[in-house]
Amino acid sequence: MGSRIVPSQSAVACGVFERALSARGGPLMSTERDKTHQPMSSGLAQDDTDGAHVPHTSMHRVEVDRINVFYREAGPASAPVVLLLHGFPTSSFQYRELMPRLADRCRVIAPDLPGFGFTEVPEQRQYKYTFNALAQTLRAFTDALGLRRYALYVFDYGAPTGFRLAMARPERVAAIVSQNGNAYEEGLG
Repeated sequence: MGSRIVPSQSAVACGVFERALSARGGPLMSTERDKTHQPMSSGLAQDDTDGAHVPHTSMHRVEVDRINVFYREAGPASAPVVLLLHGFPTSSFQYRELMPRLADRCRVIAPDLPGFGFTEVPEQRQYKYTFNALAQTLRAFTDALGLRRYALYVFDYGAPTGFRLAMARPERVAAIVSQNGNAYEEGLG
């Protein structure tokens, strides 16, 4: 028996993201993918035995800010973008169940923050692991992928990083969903 994705709160959330993105006017999303984007697996979708479409999550790497950032991606390139920022002590793997549930209607991207998962930070880079530095790397990451508009889904440690990204580029952020994220001055680090 194959797996089947059923409508859930995540599908509703993606509808909220779509409305927020389209309410800002213009296209839902503009993308100008950088040629340094390196896919690590095919983006072929799979079907289960019931014929339900199960979007495929692919894994990639891109060189930004002198860091080799690993990320997972699912969904059509032309769909509204949802950027998923993980918590501590996890990685983009945290979103392995959520991504296919959103990918039928959204382009879902989940990077591993520097210091987590498969993102590689060369020792000679002497990276300072601060929320400001993480946000700078995320700005470079969104630029490398050509992301012009996106909704942020922040969790735990990803919240102060995502909020800094939003403050640096508020015109690009159409929505913010915070799950267990510090949204008060003292908690932002």
